Amino acid sequence: MDSFIQGLMLGYGVALPIGPLMILIMQYALRGFKFGLSLGLGAMSADLIFFTLLSFGLLGFVKNELVLKILGGFGAGFMLYLAFSIFKSATKISLNSTQKGKENIIKCFIKGFLLNGINPFVLIFWLSVSSFVATTKSAVFAMFGVILGIFSTIFFVVLVVSRLGHTISLRTARLITQGSAFLILAFALIMIYNTFIKGF
Repeated sequence: MDSFIQGLMLGYGVALPIGPLMILIMQYALRGFKFGLSLGLGAMSADLIFFTLLSFGLLGFVKNELVLKILGGFGAGFMLYLAFSIFKSATKISLNSTQKGKENIIKCFIKGFLLNGINPFVLIFWLSVSSFVATTKSAVFAMFGVILGIFSTIFFVVLVVSRLGHTISLRTARLITQGSAFLILAFALIMIYNTFIKGF
């Protein structure tokens, strides 16, 4: 039980900070519950793959600086693309149901998966998590706690934001979208700095 609680607390700690992923989840949740949740589940799928492979020692090559720089380049490039596409879409936002229906939950899932899947800092984080889990009394219970903590946080955030979406004006939704784009751009620039200037 202690291992489960430790894993659960770690899962909450992973999911709660406002990073590029949570910003994007909230932005998509404004369009509808299923879109925000699909994005979150996509990112979580990448997390689970990393977590599983690292736990079995199958991703040792990620400690290589060159590999991390390559992943950092792709990750930053993808975030720059997201920032640009989100900013561009801000003027086209409509809060009516037809606009929501045009969204594709598969694309949302893929975006979430890629956002975490090509981010070297996510890999480094899960490397430390897998090391932590290995030190607990029950690695299985700790792993389950981490997964439940991340999923429940994503689910709660998406539920709240999607339910409050109808109270937000079109102008506010557009401002939130533009703000999201600028924040993701900032995270992309930070990633470029940390990867290529500061170093790992």
